[in-house]
Amino acid sequence: MKKREDFDIGKFRVFNGSNIYLNKKAFVFNIFLEPEGPEASFYKTRIYNEFPVLKYRNPTTVIDLFSSTLIHVLRMDRKLFITDYSISEEKEDYVVAVEYFDYSITESCIQIMSEWFKCMNDGKKFDFQQKWEKVQSDFSHTIYGDPQIYSFLEAGVKNKIPCFSLETEHLFQWGYGKKQVRGFSFSFDTNSIIDQTYLSELNNIHEFSNHYLNIGKPKKTKFKNTYFFILANGMVSLVITKKNTNQKYTTIDSDEMITNFSLIENIFSNFNIAIMEVIVEADSITDEWNKNKFNIGKCNIGNEIPRERAVYYVENADLANQFMVSRFSKPEQARIPIIAGNNISQKQANTIWKKLKNIKPSIYFASLINNEISINGNPIQLNENHARNVEYILRNPHLEFAVFNHQTIDVTKYGYFHEGADVFILDSTILQEDVLKSITRPEGILIHITKNEINIFEKNQVCSKISFFTKEDKEKLLLSSLDPILKRLWSKYN
Repeated sequence: MKKREDFDIGKFRVFNGSNIYLNKKAFVFNIFLEPEGPEASFYKTRIYNEFPVLKYRNPTTVIDLFSSTLIHVLRMDRKLFITDYSISEEKEDYVVAVEYFDYSITESCIQIMSEWFKCMNDGKKFDFQQKWEKVQSDFSHTIYGDPQIYSFLEAGVKNKIPCFSLETEHLFQWGYGKKQVRGFSFSFDTNSIIDQTYLSELNNIHEFSNHYLNIGKPKKTKFKNTYFFILANGMVSLVITKKNTNQKYTTIDSDEMITNFSLIENIFSNFNIAIMEVIVEADSITDEWNKNKFNIGKCNIGNEIPRERAVYYVENADLANQFMVSRFSKPEQARIPIIAGNNISQKQANTIWKKLKNIKPSIYFASLINNEISINGNPIQLNENHARNVEYILRNPHLEFAVFNHQTIDVTKYGYFHEGADVFILDSTILQEDVLKSITRPEGILIHITKNEINIFEKNQVCSKISFFTKEDKEKLLLSSLDPILKRLWSKYN
């Protein structure tokens, strides 16, 4: 058996959602550090020369220095929204979990880091910048390297909107169940196909405008300038001008053209289009449209927006954030009630469903209990991947309430996938399963069942204790304790 070397890495695994290492999507790997190897100070000069900002964090151990440097590398010199990592121990290895976007890029970064530290040990030269620039170039060709797409992903994270990729559909989803929005770049599933088809014909826009808003027929005059409006959910976010002479974009002060803003917003608020670019022609953008010096030239919907301008919109306006806030003014508007646990039975899930039907008879309910997905009481074919089953449920655009049972083996192998639970029922005295408590949302409820007692926690404080002496009593008391909780959850999200 080959002797292990300092900074040997292996046992790569990926979690597409919350897991036992991080409460979010994570790339996890093992790393071996020689117990008699150099201290952190040995590496700091080289590391700080590349990344001076790490001086302020000043990691004290080698593994912390390695991990914090890796996080900085994973930001791709673009300040990507990657911040979290965890370090644990497994026999003679450390286990490091880091946030990630692209699996292969993350693996490449870890390999580079391992090689770099090994070369420092051996006193060898290592062209870190060259290798890192190559990875950055590779990253730019992934879906996460696209500025438009990334801006919406980051906006989701900053606004605490859960987001995950739908790999087979080549889309991303923000929010769960009936609260969701799906899309890619500037195109979203909230767009009406009918409206998209209608607006693709410029004559239709002119006819509509003339019929309802008295804008008049399109002008055939040759105007001096072309201007580009960008709208998100019917509201103008940014206006730029393309000067005919030098092809440069310049942001225009919106205060000078409130009348023109209102016109564009009024027209397109009548259509179900998430993001649109409207091209207008005028001698001056400050000339009001009703002075007969203004013409709508064209509109581009979603991915039809030319890339150069799409990138400009992303970089010069808070477009993605504005879109997220317009769809989800607060995090609850992106979520549905979720109950999770480690020992929830199908019978318990069905009882919860029946209780919810007393609140709303037509409620759309789904559960994942061990090896069975159930939608409104109907069993569905299961995927072997536990996380994929959770994704399948949360992907459903009609879903209003979900119950998930996570066995320890599922959590260890696949993670939870969903970001937090409003109620977590921990029915076990096995200490290793306490890690499952982390899935409870900060404002959520933890129900911890011990040998003969049901303890209900809110904000880490015991608010109720219920004793029982038989299995039947436990079942009855647990389910009855959920009655007021279910009503609270329904009111919270609806």
